[in-house]
Amino acid sequence: RDYDHLIAARKLLHGQGELDTELARLRAEGDPLLGRLVIEYAGTEASPGIWFRGSAYRVGDAIIAHHMALDDTWLVKSGFDAARLEQFDGRDGFLERERAFVTGNEHAELFRRVFDIAGIQYGRADFGFENGTIQIYEINTNPTHGAPRDVFADIHPGREPTQRFSEERLRDALNALDTPAAGAVKLTGWPLRLQRRLFPLLPRMLRRP
Repeated sequence: RDYDHLIAARKLLHGQGELDTELARLRAEGDPLLGRLVIEYAGTEASPGIWFRGSAYRVGDAIIAHHMALDDTWLVKSGFDAARLEQFDGRDGFLERERAFVTGNEHAELFRRVFDIAGIQYGRADFGFENGTIQIYEINTNPTHGAPRDVFADIHPGREPTQRFSEERLRDALNALDTPAAGAVKLTGWPLRLQRRLFPLLPRMLRRP
């Protein structure tokens, strides 16, 4: 739908015939089509039944090739955990491909052009490949990013050095945006002044007798 980021269809529809059938089913069930979006998926399987997604950040002027992921479904989210990646026949090739992408900051100028066209100075571009050509799926302007303990909680040992490298680059780019404090900010308007006075008292006000 045009108002959220949820994916209603977990399976790909192949061709106009399957799309027409799906639209007819929604109508028959009373699900309005107003606000529905039909999105074409362009992506080649990394290997039979295995799908790929890559991600790159823009933080100010910095472009950061951040990570790659594999999954058993076309809707690649977190990707394989350590155990699943260890079992994957193409594991070593994937680890080397991700390392080269991240450490070489590959396709940086292409991503910069995409972010410039979109007018976005902070975000994460998710992409795949279709016949060797990069396909940008979306630019998330409020990307979820876990704390280090979450990022490295179940990472494959072969990916850890690569991800520490990209995490450091992302952290440095964010820190570079910071500016020194220039004194206090004066609050105007009585609601803000009242909130400032009451906020320290909230724990006592909310405490049960």
